[in-house]
Amino acid sequence: MAMERVHSELRPIVNAYPEGVSFIHVTHQDVGLPDAGARKVLARMMAEFAQVTVCVGVVLLGNGFWASAMQSLLTGMRLIAPPRGWQMRFPAHEAVIADWVARMHTQRTQRAINADHIAALIQEMRARQ
Repeated sequence: MAMERVHSELRPIVNAYPEGVSFIHVTHQDVGLPDAGARKVLARMMAEFAQVTVCVGVVLLGNGFWASAMQSLLTGMRLIAPPRGWQMRFPAHEAVIADWVARMHTQRTQRAINADHIAALIQEMRARQ
């Protein structure tokens, strides 16, 4: 399952940065909504990574019903996840999420990350769709 692979790929990264990690998820509407198995893995990751997660930015490459349903699903999962000190946002533009993630990450971890670089990477991913 794809989400199990994502979980196993993220675990060593999270373990390497106990002071905090930030995530930006770029998701295309062609992937559809997560099935029950994927939602279970997402919930497990939210719980397992809660203590080290600084913030999560979600870029939805799509619109209409899919984008609304995906945002609702992820927001609902976050609300029922174990207690957490992290925030999740769904930006309208790459620069907005890049600036927010860079600011939040730097404040909590004292490690600066470059917002322009983040925005450029998101734009690159958007161009691949």
